[in-house]
Amino acid sequence: MLAHITDDLQMLARHTLSYLGDLQSKKIVIDGETFTCLTGGNGPVLLFLHGLAGSKTQWRTVMQQLARDYHVIAVDIPGFCMQQLSAPHYRNVRDMLAWLQRFTDAMELTEYHLMAACSGAVIGFQHA
Repeated sequence: MLAHITDDLQMLARHTLSYLGDLQSKKIVIDGETFTCLTGGNGPVLLFLHGLAGSKTQWRTVMQQLARDYHVIAVDIPGFCMQQLSAPHYRNVRDMLAWLQRFTDAMELTEYHLMAACSGAVIGFQHA
């Protein structure tokens, strides 16, 4: 029975590695809350913002391609991602803008490009 579990875990590990490619999942704590982002590559920073009911993983294919020339980062925006649609601290654009500023500060991002979709573009535009 244990051999079967080990085989299943190895298959899951292979699938996960192929899914993310060279991207890494990274946890970051901001004001006591833990957020997960995808990151990879080297070069100028590209920060990806998803829209309402989206997720950081929607960018993974684009990120895998752009990671050849850029340091790519995608994060789940609280209040917009499926896991946190009802996040009590992020009810409006102002709250999400404040969170994005704390995120970029925590990641020590001083210069970066934004790539955003749908309602994430509203946050990105206001942030810029």
